[in-house]
Amino acid sequence: HDPSDLIVWVVPAHRADRDIDRQALEALQTAFAEMVDRRPPAVLLVATHIDRLRPFHVWAPPYDVEDGQDAKSQSIHTALLAVRDDLPISESAIVPVSLSPDHPAYNVDLVWAQIAGLLPEVKSAQLLRRLAGAVHRGGWGKVQSQGVGAGRLMVRTISNRGRRS
Repeated sequence: HDPSDLIVWVVPAHRADRDIDRQALEALQTAFAEMVDRRPPAVLLVATHIDRLRPFHVWAPPYDVEDGQDAKSQSIHTALLAVRDDLPISESAIVPVSLSPDHPAYNVDLVWAQIAGLLPEVKSAQLLRRLAGAVHRGGWGKVQSQGVGAGRLMVRTISNRGRRS
């Protein structure tokens, strides 16, 4: 199987039946806790269907989920807290979105921004995974040999640039 370094987990915010999601996320955390040579993947949780939260007939984004005074903002905030309480994930890793065909997509840009923010962590996990894989496949000798070869190439490149100046 191909390992993942970033997981985008999607749950409907308007439904309370998240037990299977909780079990799966906990199993994922347990599996990675047992892997000493792997960093767990970053998890971004996307809470969809926020347009279906109370009041049902209201949809006038954008919404201030943290400090919003209107009923829809408060409903979204409450739903996000419920998701956080139900699932083993931090509140900062939850993005509320709406992808309803009845109106333009909402907060998808925030999903992309969150993914971009996670990229350094993802790249670090990927590098560690690849190094561990290289060690398992060819031992440290191969990794050392490749490192030495890369160092020689860098020295030659720097030397050649110095001669051209």
